[in-house]
Amino acid sequence: MSTVFKNIECNVTQLATTMTLIDNYIKEQKEMIELYKEELNGSSNTEQVRFYQTTIKDKKANIKSMIALQEQMSIKELITKHTL
Repeated sequence: MSTVFKNIECNVTQLATTMTLIDNYIKEQKEMIELYKEELNGSSNTEQVRFYQTTIKDKKANIKSMIALQEQMSIKELITKHTL
């Protein structure tokens, strides 16, 4: 029985570590969006404008999907902790 609890504790630790990594990824993506916005504002070339707009849109989509993943993981973490 104690092996089961140790495995559950490991799962909670892994979830917490993954959540931290996702937080860092989201922060990095937001910083990149700000940099691309600055570049977009200073760009006069149509191709560059399209590139920056597309990149910003993609990064925002990545952030949304990571937030959704975090929500799913937090529910799983809550259930796992409750099991303990």
